Amino acid sequence: MFFGAAMLVGTIGGGLLGQIRLDIPYVVRAAIVVPLFLVAWFRMPEPGFTPRALALRRVPQEMRRVFGEGLRYGLSSPVLRPVMLASLVSMSFMIFGFYSWQRYFLDLLGRNLVWVDGVISSLVGLSLIVGNALVGPLSRVVRTRTGLLMLSATAQAVLATVCGLLGLGMPSPYRFYAVVALYLVYGIAIGLAMPVKQGYLNAHIPSAQRATILSLDSMFANSGGVVGQSVWGWVARRRSIGEAWAWSGLTLILAVPLYWMARRKDRRLDAIA
Repeated sequence: MFFGAAMLVGTIGGGLLGQIRLDIPYVVRAAIVVPLFLVAWFRMPEPGFTPRALALRRVPQEMRRVFGEGLRYGLSSPVLRPVMLASLVSMSFMIFGFYSWQRYFLDLLGRNLVWVDGVISSLVGLSLIVGNALVGPLSRVVRTRTGLLMLSATAQAVLATVCGLLGLGMPSPYRFYAVVALYLVYGIAIGLAMPVKQGYLNAHIPSAQRATILSLDSMFANSGGVVGQSVWGWVARRRSIGEAWAWSGLTLILAVPLYWMARRKDRRLDAIA
C-alpha cells in the first residue's frame, strides 16, 4: 500500500515538477535516494543474515554457492518452482502493458493529451492500494494463498485480453473509458496478488536463503519482462497494440495451472489461518 501511495504522490509531484523543467524530477529523485540509503544502512536490521568477510579471490566460489542454494531451495522445490514460473508468465505482460498503455490509451482517445496519461498513472497507484486492501476481506472467502493467486491470475488474463479486443477498432471516447476502467481493475488484481505471493514465498524459504530465493524469483520475473517486451512489442509494431494486448492477455492464464501445481505439493502452508 505504501508502494501504491508513493506511485500516486510521485506521479503527480513528478508531473508538476516536470511542467517547470524536465530534469527537476530526476534531481529530486536522486536527492531522495541519499536519506533512503542512510535509513537502509543504519536502521534496517537483517534477521537471519550473518555478516561474513569476503576476500576478492573468493567471489567466484561465493557465486557458485549462491547459485547452488538457489537450485536447492528454489528450482528444486516443487512448490517454489511453479510459483517462479508464474512470475515469469505474469511479468511477460505486466511490463509490456505498463509501458505501452500510455500510447495505446491516447490512440483510443484520438487526442494526444499527455496529461491524461499522468492522471491514469495516479489512478493505477490507487488501484494497487485497493487490491492490497482487498487481501483481508477476500482471504476470509478464499481460504488459501494459491486460491487468491489463481483468482488474480484469471482476472488478469480476462481483463488484459478484453482491453486488447476493445482496441481493435476506430478511436472512440467510449472505447477509451471502457479500456481504462478495465485496466484499473487489472491493477486491483495485481495489488491483490503482490502481498499474497510475497507471503507465500517467504513461508517456504529458510531465513538464511531468503535474499537468494527472492532474487531468483525476481530474475524469473525480469526474464518474463524482457521476453514480453520483445515479443509483444514486435507484434504491436507489425499489427497493433490492441492485438498484442489480446494475445499476451491470453498467455496470462498459464499462471493458473502453475499455482495449482504448487497447491498440490503443499496444503499446510497454503492455508490462510
